[in-house]
Amino acid sequence: MDDAGGLSVYETTDFKVINEDLTGYELQRGENEYVHNLIAYPSFYEDYYNDDKQARENLMRAMQGIYEKDCSEEDLVDCICCDDYSDDMKCIFLEILVLKTEEIDTTVLLGYFHLDYLRKDMTLTKSLFAVLAKSKNEDVYHFFLAYLYENAGLSEEIDEIVRVYFDDYY
Repeated sequence: MDDAGGLSVYETTDFKVINEDLTGYELQRGENEYVHNLIAYPSFYEDYYNDDKQARENLMRAMQGIYEKDCSEEDLVDCICCDDYSDDMKCIFLEILVLKTEEIDTTVLLGYFHLDYLRKDMTLTKSLFAVLAKSKNEDVYHFFLAYLYENAGLSEEIDEIVRVYFDDYY
């Protein structure tokens, strides 16, 4: 995807290659164009722009696989706390972070996200809270208390994450 969220093809010569493992990619249209095998079929672009559900799911799975394979936990936190990514992309990064680690350093996440910001996007909030709930520490505890004080009842799913966190805290 390009900066505007559209699909674009770039040659590998335009980038610094950080991972030489090209398993899961197919060479297309020359020697410098690799395409993830989930989207390496002739009608992909047409299907994607015609809002074909399978094409969009394939792209999402390909992106998740790439970020999961090539990004460290620190890289993912940096992406989550960067204003260059949409909230949708931040949700993807948060979901990958949950898969990659058992214990997360929550300091950066708690410093970046504040409750006013989170009220705007409950999907992002749910993803963030799923990550934070893995960390049993005083900062997360107080963050969740503040959330409940200001936002209890806004989302049953998020309230449930917080309830389970407090039930399991001790």
